[in-house]
Amino acid sequence: MDRNRFGPQWRWIVAQDAARQSSRKLPAAMDQFAQAAAAYLRKKHGRSFDHSQEGSFQAVAAAEAMQGDTGVRETMQILTCGRVDIQDIAVTMGRAIEEVRLWELLFFDIRDILDRPGWVRAKVMQPLDERGLTTFTSRLKVAMAGGPSVAQLLIESDVRIPTDEADQIADAQLRLHRKLIEASDFPIVCSEDAVRLLTAQMEHTLAMKELEFQREQFRESCEAARREHELSLRQTNQSEVSTADATEVRPDDD
Repeated sequence: MDRNRFGPQWRWIVAQDAARQSSRKLPAAMDQFAQAAAAYLRKKHGRSFDHSQEGSFQAVAAAEAMQGDTGVRETMQILTCGRVDIQDIAVTMGRAIEEVRLWELLFFDIRDILDRPGWVRAKVMQPLDERGLTTFTSRLKVAMAGGPSVAQLLIESDVRIPTDEADQIADAQLRLHRKLIEASDFPIVCSEDAVRLLTAQMEHTLAMKELEFQREQFRESCEAARREHELSLRQTNQSEVSTADATEVRPDDD
């Protein structure tokens, strides 16, 4: 699959390549979303295009604009990694659901494989780290570890989130995933091999339950950080109001 080759933007990359070809006829292997993007790009660059795709051009243009805006793009990536529903992302971003869905499909197609930590690390986290965006990588890990509520918390306030815990959860999930793959790839030639695989699967199930418990504790830590942050803000505001009242100049008495 081209996603394994090109990463989350695979449809957009395939569309760009198709748009550069001399023929406007698109490869049959491209799905409807990649075809719409390719036709849009051909029109954008003044080339002949499939007019039957024009109905989708506005949404493609909106998706491209969102991808080009760093703040918007990073916010949506955090929400997607946190498994926030597309409808809720649309509300948060003030965008049409169709535009958000198309942005994911064209530029950040990872929603259905977030449970494959090795792929996410190789195709999402490592490229960001190589570009020096380690702080943003940590925020994505926090969103993945904490889920929808923590992802929303990340973008709605400047609460200090315990990123070390998120790193530990991400590393643990990757280790478990690799261990299960190794056990599954081991050839079964006798009953002892079958028992070993069954044991590995049972251990993986138990370990995943423990990992989910760690995730719940992490979410509670994030919620506690949010409450502490809000309390600090209220205390600061009250202090500022008290200071203003104390220094207010009153008119002289007659």
